[in-house]
Amino acid sequence: VDLAVDTLRFPLFVKHYSSYASVDLSRASRAATPAGLRRQCRKIMSRHGAALIEEYIEGTECTVLVAENPHDPLRPVTYTPMQYRFPDGESFKHAKMKWVDYDALSCFPVTDPDLAPRLREASARFFVALGGASFGRCDIRVSTDGEPYMLEINPNCGVYYPPTDPGSADLCLLQDPAGHEGFTRQLVAAALKRRERAVAATLAQPHDPTGFHGAPDA
Repeated sequence: VDLAVDTLRFPLFVKHYSSYASVDLSRASRAATPAGLRRQCRKIMSRHGAALIEEYIEGTECTVLVAENPHDPLRPVTYTPMQYRFPDGESFKHAKMKWVDYDALSCFPVTDPDLAPRLREASARFFVALGGASFGRCDIRVSTDGEPYMLEINPNCGVYYPPTDPGSADLCLLQDPAGHEGFTRQLVAAALKRRERAVAATLAQPHDPTGFHGAPDA
């Protein structure tokens, strides 16, 4: 924590080191002072054993859904980037905002014609670099000067929520003509192709008719 105070730029952000579902995030997770940082670190570390400290990116927050391409795994399909509009007094998604006060949060397609393709490209490259399979949703902060910063990828993000309470991935799919059905068909096709490639790779390996696969005795 002392190293973060000395080397990182405030405000800082404190969260679970392998976060999910905005667990234990609150408005206080954004720490503007060393005292606030230490207080948040004590909370997270006492509950989870460790904490991740990041420089907080002032700006907007966007999300991009990415899906495996059955025809070319190195060129995943990206969906329309969505941007969050936070209510007054809020600037990021914390647990209460995500699970309790979500009606006050709105989401709309990114309208900047230069930013949208950059978000899609960054998300696709991130998905491929991590060896992504099936689908994932990238969360990105965009600084006030327009620079995207990848926060994380959610490799098993929530989807198929009820139409009355759509999740972020559902909102991305609602912008696509093929919708949830097309998305699902694509995932199935990608899984079958992935299986075909795995079988082909196995069959291409040298085969010992004796069934022996270890090193021979000296």
